Amino acid sequence: MKRLSIILSVWVVVFFAFAATTFAESISKEYKSGQKSKSQKQRKKNRKKTGRRKPVTPEQEEVALKFAKKHHPELAELLLRLKERRKNQYQRAVRQIFTTSERLGRIKKNSPGRFEQQLKTWKLDSRIRLLMARSAMGEGDQHRDKIRKMVAEKIQLRIEQLKSELERAKNRLDRIQHQLDQMQSNSEATIEKEITRLKRTLGKRKPKRRKKRTKKKDKIEN
Repeated sequence: MKRLSIILSVWVVVFFAFAATTFAESISKEYKSGQKSKSQKQRKKNRKKTGRRKPVTPEQEEVALKFAKKHHPELAELLLRLKERRKNQYQRAVRQIFTTSERLGRIKKNSPGRFEQQLKTWKLDSRIRLLMARSAMGEGDQHRDKIRKMVAEKIQLRIEQLKSELERAKNRLDRIQHQLDQMQSNSEATIEKEITRLKRTLGKRKPKRRKKRTKKKDKIEN
């Protein structure tokens, strides 16, 4: 049991080394102008008040274990074996997996094209971390070739991601250049078009006049 605890601890430590770059990149894409979300700021504020993180909720634990079972069964099995005897390591690992599942969920919703690549990257990272943790326990020789192969696969995946990002950036630059050329080639038409747009916008916002209602008085004949 102590051996499993050490393996999980090393897995969590190595997690930060592998996840640092990916997390920084996702933050820069998900939060424009580098500002953190209100929920993140609130969580940071709460941690300062309490001095430590809150325990993982049953709902978060369920999400994390379901995610691990689906995408890295060996890790999920390790977590369940350590749940009762090594609660601190268990909580820390579950928290990291939950955070990852939430981040991937946002990517799937906002950018489906990036989701599969990011998921593959996490799965590779998790498997590499677990093998490196086992290597730290004296099993280095038998896992060396596997680690090398998976790291190479991870680097190739990252190359493909960068190529996709470069292609999207080129397409965006082409659209910007096209708009710029149009505006510069016919400035008078651009001015008239903008004035027309502003008039149309003001017309929509113009309050409608209410019709006066007249009450008909009943004539009472004496």
